[in-house]
This record gives sequence, structure tokens and C-alpha cells, in this order.
Amino acid sequence: MRVVLFTVESPDTICGKNTSLERIRHGLSQIGVDARSISSFGKTEEELRREFQEYEPEIIHAFNASRAGATASRLAESLDIPFVLTITGTDLNVDVFDDAKRQNVIANLNKSAHLICANLDTTEKIADLGVSTLATVVPKGVHFPNTSLQTDRFKEGFEEGDILFLLPANFRKVKNPIFAVEPLARLRNEGLPVHLLFLGHVIEDSCYAELVDVCRGRDWIHFPGERPRDEMYSWYRMSDVILNTSFSEGGSNVILEAMAAERCVLASDVEGNRAFVTGDEPNPTGLLYHVSSEPEEPMLRLHDVEDLFSKAEVLARDASLRKQIGANALAAVKKSHPPEAEAEAHLRVYEKSMSSYRFV
Repeated sequence: MRVVLFTVESPDTICGKNTSLERIRHGLSQIGVDARSISSFGKTEEELRREFQEYEPEIIHAFNASRAGATASRLAESLDIPFVLTITGTDLNVDVFDDAKRQNVIANLNKSAHLICANLDTTEKIADLGVSTLATVVPKGVHFPNTSLQTDRFKEGFEEGDILFLLPANFRKVKNPIFAVEPLARLRNEGLPVHLLFLGHVIEDSCYAELVDVCRGRDWIHFPGERPRDEMYSWYRMSDVILNTSFSEGGSNVILEAMAAERCVLASDVEGNRAFVTGDEPNPTGLLYHVSSEPEEPMLRLHDVEDLFSKAEVLARDASLRKQIGANALAAVKKSHPPEAEAEAHLRVYEKSMSSYRFV
């Protein structure tokens, strides 16, 4: 089988979609599927069509209903093959609330032969939109291209007793990075040797500029920049707590990767994070801080600063708790998110879509 994994992002950008695409491509290759990654970045649609035709795919797998869906639909129709869509998060959590994008999102969902979701909450949203396309939950796997590298905290300028909170996310409003600053500043004021590290690529200049302005003069906040995928495992391992403060997540790769690196996660209690992290006793796999359930649009929901502060304080003061949660997290990932299962599930979706294909 020949499959095109299609995105609109530059292949050089380190982001969730490219991370998922490469992980899925690797997993499919392990079970004998010929999967090729193709991006529309910097290309005309005619150039894309020629690239697809030369490869002769049997199915297109596009990532994000809003940004990649329409192009994938047109290419699939011209090649007379089906296409499937992975819901990445912003398509159903942000773009569907934008009047200029909503109908495009729904149309692309309906034209797809099959929808792939990270959790049941997403399938329920699809049903609420009146979309009739079959949606399947495919649990994400975890794949690190390199686990041998080690990031040395001393060479990075940190001391042995420093408590490192790592927030890996590209800089854009939906990731809400600025929310982490003040709660951790309060921990610093209490005398705790807390450091906050932001890893990521600048997507929205205004978001990055606002964050830098808030962090100015705080030498305990660091911007190591965008790090290569090969280094990410070592950055997780160097850190003590991995943060996620997103307004919405379709199913964060960062959360699962941090758990697979045996690190404690502290994340916003939003659908995509709840699917991976449970704070329930006796074996919590991370901690979630409170986020209001209303309004319907996630970008307008209130995040509870006091709850983030109190949970960050507990983790900062209790190394043994961080270690236990990290161990629980690793065990949960091994049990529920094996990469080979993800690849096999995608193959079943492809086969089902091809057997029932009729372009709408």
C-alpha cells in the first residue's frame, strides 16, 4: 500500500503535526506500508498534484480538517482515491468557532472517507456538528528518534537543586504560555529554586512578543529556542516537571512524550489532556489544573491560576512525588500507547476507507 501523509506545514518546522506525521510514517514502515510525507509548503496545487501523481498513492492521509482538508479533498478527487483526515485540535477547538472557517471545516469533514481522532470527546464533537463521516479513535503512540543524547543541566547553567519546569510548545495564543509565568514567579518569591524553560518555534509574533515582555528581567525564565527532535527526549529527562497550559489540545504529543520519558506532567484540564493524564489515586499519571467548562469555545475559558500555583508548589516541594508520578506515567504509556498498535490501527482505517470508497 502507498499512502501520502499530507500537511501544510514546512517539513523543517518542529510542531505537533510534523511529529505525528513522522511517528506514523515510521510505524507504518515497520509493518510494510510505503508511506511518504508530502507538504504543500511553498508549492502550488499543480506542483503538488504532479508530486502525488508521480508517487501514485492509493490513499491520502491529511492532518487538520481546516488547513489541509480542502486541498487533500481536491487532490483526492483528481486522483480518484479516498482521503482520510486526522483531527489535530485547532480545527475543532478553534477554527470551527470562526465564522469564516466553520463551513469549510464541516465540508472537509463530510468529504473525508474516514476521520481519525485521539479521543472519544472529539468524536462527540464531530457528531454534534452533524457530520456523518465515520470517526475512529486511534490512540497515539510514542516514538523518539533518539534516546541516547543527554542534555547536561550544569552545562545549560543550572544547579543540582534547581527545579526545572519545561513548557515545550510553539509560540501561539492557543498554547497560552504566558499563563505559567505568574504562578511560578510566586514559587520563586517563596524561595523555591524554580526555573521555567520555554522550548518552541515562533508561529505568532504577537504571542511571542507579549511573553518576552512579561518575562523581561526574570533571569529564572529561559528561552533555549527550537530544539531538534533528536534532542527532545534529553530535554524531558533533564527537567523535573513538564507543563502544558493550552486552551485546547487534540491530544498533545508533548504530554505522551513526557510521560514516556518518565516525567511528571502538570497540564490544563482540557479534553485532549484529560485523555492522557489522570490525577486519580492511587496511581496518578500526572496532575491537571482546573479550567472552566464554559463557554463552548475553549479560547474563552478561564484557567484557574490558584490551582496551577498550588499544584506546582506541591510538585516543586516533593521530589519523591514527582518520581512516583513519572513512573506511573511511563507504565501507563507502555500499556495504552504502543506505537505498533497505532500503526496497525491506521492501516485498518486505510483498508476500510479504500474498500468502501466513493468520492462525494
